[in-house]
Amino acid sequence: MTAFFVLFYFPSQAAAEDRINQLNSETAVLMDGETGQILFEKEADKRMYPASITKIASAIMTLETGNLEDETTISRETTEVEGTSVYLVEGETLSIDQLVKGMLINSGNDAGSAIAEHYSGSDEKFAGEMTAYLKDKTGIEDTSFKNPHGLHDPEHYTTASDMAEITRYAMENEEFRELSATEKFDWNSKGWETTIVNHHRLLFSNENVTGGKNGFVKAAGNTLVTTAEKDGRELIAVVLKAENSASADADTTALLNEGFTAYEEREIEEGVMESEDGIEYDIPNLVYLAGKDALVEVTVEEGGYLTVTDEENNELFVQKVEALPGQEQPEEENTVAAEAAGETFVDFFLERRGETSPTFAEVIPEMLQYQFNYFTP
Repeated sequence: MTAFFVLFYFPSQAAAEDRINQLNSETAVLMDGETGQILFEKEADKRMYPASITKIASAIMTLETGNLEDETTISRETTEVEGTSVYLVEGETLSIDQLVKGMLINSGNDAGSAIAEHYSGSDEKFAGEMTAYLKDKTGIEDTSFKNPHGLHDPEHYTTASDMAEITRYAMENEEFRELSATEKFDWNSKGWETTIVNHHRLLFSNENVTGGKNGFVKAAGNTLVTTAEKDGRELIAVVLKAENSASADADTTALLNEGFTAYEEREIEEGVMESEDGIEYDIPNLVYLAGKDALVEVTVEEGGYLTVTDEENNELFVQKVEALPGQEQPEEENTVAAEAAGETFVDFFLERRGETSPTFAEVIPEMLQYQFNYFTP
């Protein structure tokens, strides 16, 4: 099995690309919900303030580590939380199930704080636990939550790509998936009796949308996470810092339209592929997405990473694969060599310092020469 190119062309592709390349939102990402493949990104790794889309993270951790049947008594501190609320009353007792619904459907900041206080004692402690929990579950690297609701804190941040990963993880939970898709809920408490309506407007206007969360604080602008499904494919769109909610909706719609119309499934057949360094790898049957006019190359890079790139050498898909039995992975050899070199080099440097006590500047040339001799074949 060798590297290959495939070419498809559809005239509408250029127009679709123009639409998503003119997004109003400061950062954005479009992800395939099944594989996690990034289909489009605009500064997706830039740190941004999330606002109320934080509640996706709060909801999934509560669903997985808490108990919806638990009940909690509302404190004064909880009732004093600013912003959108479900008008909790000090001293009343509500279930965690109802509070999660109030937090995610109506974006109640007070409901989020009540959950945090019940399980962790404070917003900040809950948020710290949530950050650690989701880093462990999803591998996100550039997110730091300081509260459960998203009210502004300069140290409360995430990225579009991290939020997409969090949402993808959350959507694996059937309770979250159902909750995220809930349009209305009859709310009954001492302070408020009403029917709360989901704030995500695309849930009502776009037949493909299955859930998500919107947000707004001044520092964050308008933020929006959206999940959508069509013809068996699921997409996740995240847009951050749009100038208004209409722009966030329009950007999201453009991304989803692009994902559902301009991309197609490509298949890599099961077989054996050889990398440039002569190692043969066992390739399973794999499916990925590519633009309908994309010329793609499939290779196995050193270390066992099957990589699909387009004609501009952009990575479309990466999958770790295993070498055939009896063949050593190049990365394993490199690791052993690097560890041995490091130990030898440290011993050498310490020995030199002990013998002559030279200045650091005097030792540098010999240090560099030693490394050059060691690593050069």
